[in-house]
Amino acid sequence: MAIVAQQGIPGEELMAAILDSWPILIFIGMSLSLSGIVMWVLDHRSNSEEFPEFFLAEYLKLSGGCCYHDNSWVPRSIGGRLFGVVWINVGLVILAIFMGMITASLSSNGVEQVNNLYGMPVAVMNGSAEQQLAILQNAEVHVKRSFDELYKSVQSGKPV
Repeated sequence: MAIVAQQGIPGEELMAAILDSWPILIFIGMSLSLSGIVMWVLDHRSNSEEFPEFFLAEYLKLSGGCCYHDNSWVPRSIGGRLFGVVWINVGLVILAIFMGMITASLSSNGVEQVNNLYGMPVAVMNGSAEQQLAILQNAEVHVKRSFDELYKSVQSGKPV
């Protein structure tokens, strides 16, 4: 049985999913700021010529990714290096949680369960169990003789 739903504006669901994930976005920003401060504290004393007096440079380095050609982005102290390894793994987990939240939101928005077909236009194969179900629930039944015909009606967005 094919039920064609109205489509919204392209990208609207994705933007809504991202905006619904605002708590994790705030957490990402706060943890990124805190990690910049921690990295600056750990490496400023042992590498003061490459780490300026202000932690903002370290924040920008951590948030902007890494440049492989610039050695000033590499922490010199043991504590800074250990923190960098830990932060990379924590960042991967945080990013995976964020992506999981968006994926779950998109998949729950895209799949709706229809329990009542009363008055809904429905395209079904002739003689199928779905045809019997649609008739029992008083749907507007449009019987198709082949899968190609059913596919074309779903593709066009109209069950007729």
